[in-house]
Amino acid sequence: MTPDPLYELNLMLLAANLHASIGDFQQAYRLQSVYLGLLKERQGLGTRILGLSLQIKHEVEETNCERNIALRDRDEVKAANQQLSEVNALLQSRLSEIEGLKKQLRDQAIKDGLTGLINRPYLEEAMFGIMRLAHRQKKPLSIAIVDMDDFRELNDQYGHSFADAILVTLSEQLTKGSRESDMIARYGGEEFCLVFTDMEPEMAQLQLNEILENFRMVALSSAGMTMQGATFSAGIACFPQDATTFDQLITLADSALSVAKEKGGALVISYASLVAVSAGF
Repeated sequence: MTPDPLYELNLMLLAANLHASIGDFQQAYRLQSVYLGLLKERQGLGTRILGLSLQIKHEVEETNCERNIALRDRDEVKAANQQLSEVNALLQSRLSEIEGLKKQLRDQAIKDGLTGLINRPYLEEAMFGIMRLAHRQKKPLSIAIVDMDDFRELNDQYGHSFADAILVTLSEQLTKGSRESDMIARYGGEEFCLVFTDMEPEMAQLQLNEILENFRMVALSSAGMTMQGATFSAGIACFPQDATTFDQLITLADSALSVAKEKGGALVISYASLVAVSAGF
């Protein structure tokens, strides 16, 4: 049986469409070209076939161009997203670094570099609110000035580094022996200031005496040298019974500290006890 030429042409066209539907445009174009060539030979429609051929070629090329653009856009979006992720990661790293630097600046502004305790300016600024709260709650507030005994002699004998180590150890003992609600500041040189909230001077004196005994027992070591038996003296003043401003309390606590030093040191004395003695009680 002789094959039907129209049947073969239809099969050729169907195959071309199938290849086009699955994205194989090159094969589709080849089959379409063969199909149109055969159709031209059969029907003698040269001009129309040429136009259809050019139209098919244009559509195939346009489709390929659109696909290439889509692929390129997808790759560009992927690359842009990757770059954005890298920039965001770098930004987060920089922000963390900035926050760390800001914290360091805040610490430098309020903390003592050697001991890590709050410094004098920050304490003096905070005391306004602390004393205002104590006044509103009608609660006592004891202030103590603590000073290392014979610190200059220790500095001369053991050296500056060892003397610094002694101050750090004392700051640790003061912190360890105090409550979380208490404030401890390095007030200057070998002096420290303690603020005991809601505490009468008698209780503050007991607490400092306990810290003094513990500090006396600590073996201090630095740069291959060791010593034991370091002491401090302290003076205490209380709000509101002794004074009503921070400056006045510091002055009275310092007066009590001077008396402790005059008596040989290693003593904790409250201003209230000095008043009682002078009054003959």
